[in-house]
Amino acid sequence: PVREITHGADGPNAVIATTLHQLLPENRRKVLAFADSRQEAAFFAWYLEDTYDAIHSRVLVLRALRQIARTGDAEVGLHDLALEIRELLKSEGAGDPLTDRERLQKAWVHLFRELLTDQPRISLEGVGLVRWFFYLPPDVDLPASLRGSPWNLGDEEARKVVAYLLDSLRTDHSVELDVDDSVHVQWDDLNLRGAKQTQMAIGGGKWTKAWDGAKSRRVALLARWLERKGGSGMTEGERVAAAQVLLREIWEMASTYRGVARLLRPSGNGHRAHPRWWRARLLRPEDPLLRCAICGRLHADSIGNIC
Repeated sequence: PVREITHGADGPNAVIATTLHQLLPENRRKVLAFADSRQEAAFFAWYLEDTYDAIHSRVLVLRALRQIARTGDAEVGLHDLALEIRELLKSEGAGDPLTDRERLQKAWVHLFRELLTDQPRISLEGVGLVRWFFYLPPDVDLPASLRGSPWNLGDEEARKVVAYLLDSLRTDHSVELDVDDSVHVQWDDLNLRGAKQTQMAIGGGKWTKAWDGAKSRRVALLARWLERKGGSGMTEGERVAAAQVLLREIWEMASTYRGVARLLRPSGNGHRAHPRWWRARLLRPEDPLLRCAICGRLHADSIGNIC
C-alpha cells in the first residue's frame, strides 16, 4: 500500500527555524513563527527548544571526541571525555557565572544522556558516528563453556561476546551514575522520556529486570546466533536454554569480579554496571558499518552479523 508521508507538524518546522536562526547575524537572531492556535504556538516553542537542546548535547560529545582523536587517542573513557566536554562548555559560555564544578556537572549530564539515550536511531551511535563499547579487563576469567559445545569460541571471540552482552546493560538503563567525587548526577537530570533507571538480576524480581529472561533480547540474540551456526541439531527450546545457561555464567563472573573496580555494583535486589568500563571511539569514514535488512538500524559491531 502507498500512503502519504506523515511527519508531524513540528519536526520539519523545527529544522527550518533552527537553520534560519543559525544563518542570521548574531545581533539579529530572532525568529517569528505563526501557528493556528495558542496551544500549538506554545507547544512549538517548547518543542523547538527541547529538540535543539538534544542536538546540542550530542554535538558537544562529538566535538569532544574529535578533539581527543586529534591527539592520537582512538578510544577514550568517560572521565576524560567529560573533562573535554567541560572545556568546550567553558569556551562556549565565556562570561557565564558557572563554576568549573557546575560545568563538569553539566558535562556528565550530556555524556550520560548520550550513553543511555532513549533515541537510539538518531543518537551518535545510531547514525554511525560513534561506537560505545564495554571494556573487558584482561584479568577476567571467562566462562569455560564458551570454548565448548555448542559455542566453540576462541579466546578473542569469547571476550568479544561477553563484552557485547555486558554492553546491553546500558540499553536496559542498568548503569550506575557514578562520577567524580565532587559531582553527583541524578537520573532525572538526564531527562530521558519514559525511561527509568533499573537494576538487573538472574531471574528478575520486583523492580528488577531479568538478565537471563527467556524472552529477553540477550537470549533471543544468542538463540538466533546458535541457529545460524547450525545449532548442532538443537531445537528452539534447547537453544534458548543454552543461551540462558551461558548468560547465568557470565553474570556470576561479572558480579564476583574484584579488580581495580567492580564490573557490577549491588543495587537494591540486583546489580548495575559500573560506568568506568565504557569506552567511546570516533568512527572514521573507512570503518565498516552494518545495516539490518529488516529494521534498517546501523551497527558498528555485532555477534554473528545479527541485529
